[in-house]
Amino acid sequence: MILREEHDNFFHHYAMTDISDGARLSDTLNVILLELPKLPKIDSSTDIESLPNITKWCKFLKEADNPKKQDLINALAASEEGIMSAENTLNKISKP
Repeated sequence: MILREEHDNFFHHYAMTDISDGARLSDTLNVILLELPKLPKIDSSTDIESLPNITKWCKFLKEADNPKKQDLINALAASEEGIMSAENTLNKISKP
């Protein structure tokens, strides 16, 4: 048995199964776990365009409220239309 903290991967997709025979409970009921502290590091040499969308979204969710990471957020928004839309919405609802 592998314990969760031993995994380096930040993305986990679980399906509910019967432990006796492995039969799935449902094809529509799943749990997706994103461990944001385990995200890969991104620095100025990272090609944002080449990152998987799930990594881009996780970085956005983790850093969106960090003013020191605004350059990263801008780069993520420029590379992914959905993140740009989310950033615009967040900026609108965050205005005093």
